[in-house]
Amino acid sequence: MSSRTFFRILLLIVLGLIGFVSTIVFLKARHVSYDVALVIGCAVASGVLFTLGVVVGASFVGAEWNSGSMSTLLTWEPRRVRVFAAKLIACMITTMIVSLLVLVVMALLLLPSAAAHGTTSGVPWLSFAGVWLRIGIVSAIGVAVGVGLANVMRSAAGPIATWLIFQFVASPALLLWKRWLVRWLPDGLFRQFVSLESAIRGSIGETPFRFGGNVLRGGLVLGLYAASFLAAGFVAFRARDVT
Repeated sequence: MSSRTFFRILLLIVLGLIGFVSTIVFLKARHVSYDVALVIGCAVASGVLFTLGVVVGASFVGAEWNSGSMSTLLTWEPRRVRVFAAKLIACMITTMIVSLLVLVVMALLLLPSAAAHGTTSGVPWLSFAGVWLRIGIVSAIGVAVGVGLANVMRSAAGPIATWLIFQFVASPALLLWKRWLVRWLPDGLFRQFVSLESAIRGSIGETPFRFGGNVLRGGLVLGLYAASFLAAGFVAFRARDVT
């Protein structure tokens, strides 16, 4: 994973965006409440890291199908269950760890703004630790979706394009048609699972970042979706290329 140029570029882009936004907050914001800034940052990061998880998972596996190196690997290691599991576990663990590091960097970069213009007192760090852990799990779930799609389509561009079209075109269209579908679409589910309620103080009030919902339900349904994609990908991966 660490040797993939695409993975490095995505990481640099994410860190660059965090640095840019943190600089704008430092220069423009006044009377910054640190926990409010963290809540907003976590709300944005959860969606970005989930989508990037899908992209990373699809590119990590799909690129090997595109280049033909997957066939070479299977010649050396024909036990496909082992190959499938190794790639999935490596990608999920790496993405989750990097996601947690990104959240830590975000928290550190927002500190100067709070120290200079606001306050860092009263931050519920234990609650935020739970939120960060759930965001890391969300990014790993995104990886599972991407890996499943890549093994079904045996490419990188196809799964990435398919998911982006679904998430940014089809999903909003469905919500415009039936608003209640938010409880079953990925965007609504990962927000429900991340659940920033525990990290929100009463001073924030009702905001777009107050997702609420049942954490367990969101996680279970998301996990079920990811398991379905993985099952389809596994069946496709087990299929013989030559008969």
